[in-house]
Amino acid sequence: KYGTNYLSEVLSIEEILSTENNKICIISGVGSGKNYFVTNILSKYGTVMCVSSRRAKVDEMLHEKICEEKIDWDYGEKVFTTTNYGVELLVKNERFSTSGIDTIKEHFKFLVIDEIHSLATDSTYANSSFHIHTFIEHIATTCPHIKIIGMTGTPEPIEGMLRKENYQRIDKRSDCINVLPAKIAVIDKEKAIGIMSSLPENQKTIYYTHSARGMLFGKKALRSILLDTGVWAPNEIGISMADTKAKEIMNEADNPIAKLDEYVKIIKNHIIENHDLPSDVKVLLTTSTLKEGINIESKDIRIAF
Repeated sequence: KYGTNYLSEVLSIEEILSTENNKICIISGVGSGKNYFVTNILSKYGTVMCVSSRRAKVDEMLHEKICEEKIDWDYGEKVFTTTNYGVELLVKNERFSTSGIDTIKEHFKFLVIDEIHSLATDSTYANSSFHIHTFIEHIATTCPHIKIIGMTGTPEPIEGMLRKENYQRIDKRSDCINVLPAKIAVIDKEKAIGIMSSLPENQKTIYYTHSARGMLFGKKALRSILLDTGVWAPNEIGISMADTKAKEIMNEADNPIAKLDEYVKIIKNHIIENHDLPSDVKVLLTTSTLKEGINIESKDIRIAF
């Protein structure tokens, strides 16, 4: 059973600072304010490096002006952020043992790994997970004064790692808000398309898929199937994917969207700035780029696939 409080109301900074262990995993539900705790509470007690597995989450934090994104930092701000891939570049560019890592050791008091379960869930397709793990262990063994704080609402994928690597668990799930779907059902794609096609005029929806190409290419592409129903016009079907993937497939001959990379940025920037979908978009097709951490507060979205 989950509580009704935000994390900042049930977790004191003393609980973090008093532990002798320099590796901690804070567990609290979706919507409980984990990022708020980092930017508004933790940052008062030392400079924070916050690493996120989602580029869109970093962009949202930057838009809200609660952090800076740099590798060679100056210290006018209290929170600095980068993606898992940013840390991968830090490691691979041979700065791991020189200026980059020395700067982190000297200036940071907290290293926060947002959505730390991504070390397991992303590891099948993203090498950055392994670089993050190496980075964490190097900081843990060479910089005992830096508190390494993993944050997640779903610790199950990394339970073995937490035990093996001696993380102190701070589990606040019973105390904190957890925003869960009212109902979960497992259905096939055909039924999903049928439900989407019969949604009321005043409702929008989101469809998450593993494959950017599966959205766009061929007769079985999600976008093609939706258009074939006759319910939506092309401009009513939004597309979201990683910027790098959009650039990769933009110039392929059968790509159905002109200037795909620019279009994807427009959609993402609107969501980051307004926390809802563009007014003309009725269906958003997206990959894991928007899977977690991003706030979409539209009250006209009642169902997601």
